[in-house]
Amino acid sequence: IALDASWCNPILLVKDFNAEGFKIDNTFMTNADTPSLATQGLMDNPQNPFTGKEITSEEKISHPQLVNSSNNWDTTKNNGNTFNTSDGHWYSVHDNIFERKNWQKLD
Repeated sequence: IALDASWCNPILLVKDFNAEGFKIDNTFMTNADTPSLATQGLMDNPQNPFTGKEITSEEKISHPQLVNSSNNWDTTKNNGNTFNTSDGHWYSVHDNIFERKNWQKLD
């Protein structure tokens, strides 16, 4: 696999209440983790007010995640409801994204 895992690992900055200094956590996270992080420790069983579904990150750890290496990121060319990812490859990744053995290129 020629893909560098850091290419797929977005920077997610979180400021917890009363926190001081910086802490680095290399857990694989995306913007989709924001609701879980925002409600963590503030309420029991948080729910999405629009869907009524529980706010959780379980979907991320319940199965391998799919990642595409497409460079078609320009929204003036690739927008709408369907995205053209034909220039990239699909990968499956689980657990620690920085361990090469956790990645599998999909055909």
